[in-house]
Amino acid sequence: MPNGARNGAKSGPNNNNKSTKPASSLISKVLAAVLIIAVAGGLMGVGYLLSGNKLVGLGTGSKNTVTVTGTAKSEKSNEIAVFTINISEENYDKNIAVEDLNKNSDEIVVKIKDFGIAAADLKTENFNIYQKSEWNPIYQRSDLTNWIASVMIEIKLRDKDKASELTTMLATLDVTNVNGPEFQLDDSQDQDSDLLSEAFTDAYEKATILAKSSGRGLGKVVKVIEGTKADSKDPVLYGGMGGAGGAGVPMESGTTKVEKSVNVTFELK
Repeated sequence: MPNGARNGAKSGPNNNNKSTKPASSLISKVLAAVLIIAVAGGLMGVGYLLSGNKLVGLGTGSKNTVTVTGTAKSEKSNEIAVFTINISEENYDKNIAVEDLNKNSDEIVVKIKDFGIAAADLKTENFNIYQKSEWNPIYQRSDLTNWIASVMIEIKLRDKDKASELTTMLATLDVTNVNGPEFQLDDSQDQDSDLLSEAFTDAYEKATILAKSSGRGLGKVVKVIEGTKADSKDPVLYGGMGGAGGAGVPMESGTTKVEKSVNVTFELK
């Protein structure tokens, strides 16, 4: 075999080894670049896929949004006072117990209306009738006795300054117990629009900061979820319980802390 051929046969493997080192280094660099792009894309909400020797975008998807919570708080003076009274009658005859309850309830409602409470501000609820049982120690058993008929009436007083006066009047009625007053905001008044607007503005400002920090801009609103939180303070009471003809119980209506919140999802541009 000629010397040239033998030299070529020996040099062949050496040439192949030299050519594979740059190729391996190039592949490593490509993979590293792909990894960097993929990570950067993930941070920006964009996915990538290596297809063959091309990097293909997968689209923005749900990651291309930002969701923030905006809040607004306010403290408002309570506007109304709510009372509840329980009326009950007892009799060995169930029908008589119910009749007595109806009669007494009608008389009490008339007096409450005469005080100045509108019919729309009275709500009758929790009508209950049951037969009592008492333990018989002689026969070691429970024996059924009288029937109890009861009902609860909710009273909404819109003039909160008369809360003490109404408390005194209710104490003179033939009722089982009186609960209240519970001072509240008037739910019939539309007072939330300003707080909602402030809460949304708060959400928008937070979202703008987050978008700018990632080099993006805010797009349209995708979703808004509203939430509400109200925490009422207890009224401050002064003095003692007055008699039926006294001045009543001096009291302060207090305030209610109102917080409105909105969860807003924005698109990122």
